[in-house]
Amino acid sequence: MKFIILFFILWFCGQGLQAQDTLQIAQQHLKDQEIAICVIAVNNRYGIMNDTGKVLMKPQFEDLHFFVSDTSCTHWKGIIKAQHGGAFALVGTNGKPITPLNYDEISFMPKTCRAEHPAGLVALIKKFGKYGLVNHKGDMLIRPSYDEIELLTDQDGKLTIPEVARVRRHNIFGMMELRSKKILKTEYQSITFFQALNQIERKKNIINTILLLRQKNKLAVRNLYNHLESPAVYDQIELYDSITYLARVKKGRKYGFLDLTAKLKIPATYDYADSFREGISIVQRKDKFGVLNKSGKAIIPIIYSDIQFINSDPNISYLKKALIVQKKNLYGVLDTDGKVLIPVKYKKLEFSPEKRNFEGQKNGKTEFIKL
Repeated sequence: MKFIILFFILWFCGQGLQAQDTLQIAQQHLKDQEIAICVIAVNNRYGIMNDTGKVLMKPQFEDLHFFVSDTSCTHWKGIIKAQHGGAFALVGTNGKPITPLNYDEISFMPKTCRAEHPAGLVALIKKFGKYGLVNHKGDMLIRPSYDEIELLTDQDGKLTIPEVARVRRHNIFGMMELRSKKILKTEYQSITFFQALNQIERKKNIINTILLLRQKNKLAVRNLYNHLESPAVYDQIELYDSITYLARVKKGRKYGFLDLTAKLKIPATYDYADSFREGISIVQRKDKFGVLNKSGKAIIPIIYSDIQFINSDPNISYLKKALIVQKKNLYGVLDTDGKVLIPVKYKKLEFSPEKRNFEGQKNGKTEFIKL
């Protein structure tokens, strides 16, 4: 059956030519239009015909071939790459030029096969040894002036949302957000995908795509959703927490937290800060510890010699939010809201998983305490 279908496509593609013409055929079937587009060759000149025998473009090019041979890449199906006199162009399924015939090369970018938005349908152009970018309509997005252009992908190998073209000139990087056409100048040492974070906002699911930028050996983040960017002043930036939507940063020797607007939600004024867990961060100033909530409020004042989560069986749910605290040489237990569960008055305090209670020593005596 496939042979018969192919035979009729070839036969139809040849009906528009005279018998004495030399004919070579390649074809792609366009399901959405229910037609086949054929590349034909006559006297070493190539043109385009459809399967009804209508010549869409008279044979005039030195070479024509389908831009993408992979039939699973449906975005570019039927688009043809033309060559003549050492110059290249793209031609549409109707035989009309998409781009002018004046590029030294036009290259397919495989990552565009997984594009989920038309903004991701771009092709790499080259002229005078430099690279640029055109979209699937032939519009110039980036003029050929860069040493390299690459489309950024997320953790799953898909184009970022929104789509980003990273450009390099010498060893300096810039970028363009392809939907908004917003540009970052070529002034960064690196631009890389960092994290995609889902967030519910006004009953709508949004994707915060975070890029990590390096400039003058300092780090910054840029949120592609709101187009906001932090200053490049940080020595370390960690992934955003999926509950508090905060990212721990280190600036010099101090720690703080960035929010999704790329601003410091919690100032970098702490000598140490744990990543958020159970909605809180244990922080340190000099030799004292306290606890902050996601708003930066000290729900446990920074007055303790030590604060730690109780390491225990994760199946014991009532201990997930329990903290053992030390003040001078005495121990107690607080919860993550600052509520006192066991007063800070024991010289020794340990949790016994077997007995599921605490064993405390006070005034030389041992007590067993249940929460």
